[in-house]
Amino acid sequence: MVAGLLSFRQVSRPGAQVPRATVLRTLGGTACYSAEMIGAAVLIAGHLAGLYLAAVAMVANFFFMISGSWLLLIGVSTDEAAAGTQKAAE
Repeated sequence: MVAGLLSFRQVSRPGAQVPRATVLRTLGGTACYSAEMIGAAVLIAGHLAGLYLAAVAMVANFFFMISGSWLLLIGVSTDEAAAGTQKAAE
């Protein structure tokens, strides 16, 4: 959780524009990690509800990881296509 917030802080330097989707994915992923830890603590305290909370948070966090990976692949392919177009124009 702390590592995610620290990495986001490095990206959001003064003067740099951070896309809104990146902010939402970072906050969503951090919220999921927090829910997992709370669920684990509740489970250790002896309540079965903690297991359900941790499981739902893990599935939701999986969505954030897959969407982030997909957007990274799309961004790389878009950058490569733009670079190929620029080379062809020269």
